[in-house]
Amino acid sequence: MPIFALLITTVMLFVPSYRFVFSGKLGERMSVATLISNSWEQARGILFGTAEHTDAAMIFSKILFALIILSVLLLLFSICVSIWSAIVAFRCFLDDDEEETEKFRRIFTVFVPNRIVLCILSSIGLVIAIFPYLMKPIYAFTYSQQVTAVLEAPDALIVGGALMLASCIISIICSYIEKELEADIFDKGKDGENVALAYDDADDIEYQEIDSEAKENIRRLFNVDNDKNDKDK
Repeated sequence: MPIFALLITTVMLFVPSYRFVFSGKLGERMSVATLISNSWEQARGILFGTAEHTDAAMIFSKILFALIILSVLLLLFSICVSIWSAIVAFRCFLDDDEEETEKFRRIFTVFVPNRIVLCILSSIGLVIAIFPYLMKPIYAFTYSQQVTAVLEAPDALIVGGALMLASCIISIICSYIEKELEADIFDKGKDGENVALAYDDADDIEYQEIDSEAKENIRRLFNVDNDKNDKDK
């Protein structure tokens, strides 16, 4: 479900959903992808170009440049986490090699210890959908000018946010079913059982070593006694 939500969010980035009001004039409809592309070209030209620019333009470009890189990286990160979690889940459900599957699950739970963290890491990619709404505070901070985004169609934030919220709710509901079926990859009881089994195995080995040592001492004792009896005869 998170993979589906993030893919739909990515598609919605190319849907023209906004018009921007600047200096009292209403611009053409624009998508998030177009806005990011235009902002990237403008920021790159100002930061790495040869022409001189005002301090406000430099600050504006640095903010845009950092936001674009961060937003794209977070989206890719969320997609990777969602795909990884799906692979782990299906492997736990379908793989017959329980030992190898358990190692794979343990590695996953080190980085994603519970489903709350998983929901956060999967949802953090939606930051890219907030990009159009950040134009107003950025312009106000750097140029002291008002820019307003007018929403004219469902955008990536609305659609992706609704799908991700549904995903989190389904995950919470399914957690009870997964525990009943012993199919919860976040179940701490599995780790506790494995630790207990490891301790039991260690105790068995230690007991066997002590028992073998005791038997060997007794055997030697009787051998000595037998030698003494032979000498007396």
